[in-house]
Amino acid sequence: MEAVIGLIGIVVGIGLYYLGRRDGRRQTDEQRMQDVADKMVDEYVALARPRLDAGPHALATLGLHLLGSDARIRAAITSMRARTDRDPWSGYEAVVQDVDLVAFFAYARTHNINFLQTSVEDVAKQVRARSSSAAH
Repeated sequence: MEAVIGLIGIVVGIGLYYLGRRDGRRQTDEQRMQDVADKMVDEYVALARPRLDAGPHALATLGLHLLGSDARIRAAITSMRARTDRDPWSGYEAVVQDVDLVAFFAYARTHNINFLQTSVEDVAKQVRARSSSAAH
């Protein structure tokens, strides 16, 4: 009986070890993505402060879609606003409230959108149309 209890203890210990490793990798991946987001915020700040570039055009150059999460992108843009004391959306934030920003910035990158020539509204409409047609 003691041998069975000892064996169960060993199996549980091994299981907890591997579970801990998996959780550690997940935290590492999350930290890596946060580090990437922080770097993108730094790049935006470097562009926006001396007024080299700002607004949606600068956002589109950062590769924000690589953050892989709408929430991460929105958090990064909130940090950009706080650090530059300017609106990175240049007043167009309401236009993209219901748009997945991963899809928005991926579309902008794939189609080489220049927000100095194309409106945020037009791109948001295109992304909405693509996501609604993909849902059907």
